[in-house]
Amino acid sequence: MKLFKKIVTLVLAMSLMTGCSLTNNADSQKVFNFADSGYVTSLDASKAIDETSTNVIQAFGDGLYAYNVKSKLKPAIAKSKKVSEDGKTYTFEIRKNVKWSNGDPVTAEDFVYAWKRALSMRSEASKLLTSYGAAIAGADDIYKGLKPVDTLGVYVKNKKLVVHLQYKTTRFMDLVTQPVFFPLNQKFVEEQGDKYATSPKTLLSCGTYKVSSISKDKIVLKKNKTCYFAKKSNIDQVNMLFGISNDEKIKLFDEGKIDFASVTGEKAKKYDEKDSSTADNDSVMWDLVPNFKDQYLSDLRVREAMSSLLRRNKYDKNVLNDGTQKAEGLLPMGICFNSQKQFMRDACKYKLKYKKKDAKKSLKKLLKEYKLKKFTFTLTYTKDYPQAKLIAREIKKDLESTKQFKVYLKEVNTVDYEQAELSLLRIKGTCNDAYDYLAPLAVNNQGINHYASNEFNNFFTTATNAQSQDERYYAFLNAERVAMRDYAFIPVIHQGQRYVINVSVTGLICNFSGAPYSFRYMSMH
Repeated sequence: MKLFKKIVTLVLAMSLMTGCSLTNNADSQKVFNFADSGYVTSLDASKAIDETSTNVIQAFGDGLYAYNVKSKLKPAIAKSKKVSEDGKTYTFEIRKNVKWSNGDPVTAEDFVYAWKRALSMRSEASKLLTSYGAAIAGADDIYKGLKPVDTLGVYVKNKKLVVHLQYKTTRFMDLVTQPVFFPLNQKFVEEQGDKYATSPKTLLSCGTYKVSSISKDKIVLKKNKTCYFAKKSNIDQVNMLFGISNDEKIKLFDEGKIDFASVTGEKAKKYDEKDSSTADNDSVMWDLVPNFKDQYLSDLRVREAMSSLLRRNKYDKNVLNDGTQKAEGLLPMGICFNSQKQFMRDACKYKLKYKKKDAKKSLKKLLKEYKLKKFTFTLTYTKDYPQAKLIAREIKKDLESTKQFKVYLKEVNTVDYEQAELSLLRIKGTCNDAYDYLAPLAVNNQGINHYASNEFNNFFTTATNAQSQDERYYAFLNAERVAMRDYAFIPVIHQGQRYVINVSVTGLICNFSGAPYSFRYMSMH
């Protein structure tokens, strides 16, 4: 499976267009309107890790390499690269024609400064530089506060950027496309101080667009004419709209007021077979989280029965209508591969079968044993994602299908997994690695739901301390095996993504992990 995919290029006659209609002519500005359900938390590439923020940074920033519309990794700010025989040292030659929006040249020093700055902050984003992600030499100890940032294995030699890795890993080149690896102009950043990246005046761009205005609900970006590849896109302005609900997205798209959005649910069905919509894979997993402090949920038999009652193959057409697939483990397809590029899901698929009769029989014995008429639980979910309510409702229906469970639903701003009886957890990896999907089970040697297993912890610790890609891969593979055996989390679905897109738009790249989209090659026809 390709980790980075391009949304299908759609160029049709005007009479066939669905959704937005183009009124632009050759002399008018081309404006792309993008709708997002989230809000920006930071435009500082050293800090931003959430999907909404990194989307915006992808629009005004740029990295050493970038994926093109054919899913090929191509030089961006780097003109070329050389890799040592042992695969642990990369040397990048930087293009001479790359400039910041204030006219300063982009240099190798800008990358060194950016990476060291991120690690000095010990931000969540900077974890991508450690063995969790790119495995840059020295990053782990710097992140832990054990060594100074000057010990990071990155420096400039003959105007070239030299990077030493802790061990050979193919993840490194995937990750240099992510915002925390983008360069920063040290003089400018330090002049802005705490105000850096809080307004258009306190931001610099080296990407296709530059930030023109910022508010909570909208960010406007305009073409950055100093960008070396700006001519590859004919779009003059990008409007990013935030806090747009699923229903609002559909309404705005049908009215021709937005050009792109991800949509889900029953109302998205109307876009089936339409040229203005496409469903694709994503790296999002939804897990049912049982609290191991609960008397009944701590019983493996209860958790196993719950898993057996989930009709996972019905969650796409019956609920989300976005290309969702049934879960086959705690990790989605296309995540975490070894040196032979074998994904974990290809190495081991768990057959999570729907077994209603077996579950009913088991629950009958359990209810008699516990002297209960029904097991009663509250399922808590967040209002942050439109899919959460839909999935929670379907889980409730599945679990209550034998009339041996009673499930109450509770929607909250933030789920307290330590206190909730049952909860719904959404996980999207920030890089092509198993860590994000398994780490919630290893917080201070126990899960967010009080799951505790020395066997799991040993494998997880081995993975995080691994000195090779394969050692990390197989340790995570074993950690997942233990968690699946214990029903530590109950995987429900591997979520897909359905998009509605103005059929005149081409070249918008959808990323499988990390920042969801890349706008560098986008055009409107």
